Amino acid sequence: MNPNTYLLLTRLNGLKPGAKQTLGEMVAITNHNERLRCKSIELPWRNNQWRISCIPAGVYEVVKRFSAQHGEHFHVLNVPDRDWILMHPANFSRQLLGCMAPGKAFSDIDGDGLRDVTSSRDTLDTLLDIMPDKFTLIINHVKDIGDLDPKSEKRL
Repeated sequence: MNPNTYLLLTRLNGLKPGAKQTLGEMVAITNHNERLRCKSIELPWRNNQWRISCIPAGVYEVVKRFSAQHGEHFHVLNVPDRDWILMHPANFSRQLLGCMAPGKAFSDIDGDGLRDVTSSRDTLDTLLDIMPDKFTLIINHVKDIGDLDPKSEKRL
């Protein structure tokens, strides 16, 4: 793997008890150049429990994969105490079972008061075009920035 090519995911929330989702920002870096900046959505942190929690912050190997259910997508490898963690298209956190989904922007698409990601399939397709067959995913978590207004990028 090229150490100068990686995907950086910075989680913005999701650690607090009662959180309903984890929102993040992803930056795709290839050969030291920023190629794409996008959003991400995951389940909240629930102690790395299978199918109800996002995965721990850390450094992971990722490979491209294909399935009938998700088409082309990414498989995150060597997650402690977990398997089959994918990055696949999804607009809502309720569509995820421990996986993550990229998107173009945050928006409350369905009016349920939670922020969703837009254009998930298109964003994933762009990542699939940009990233090599195998790369590093770096996940870090900033301190929860507080509740976010679902209709904007601003804190309440």
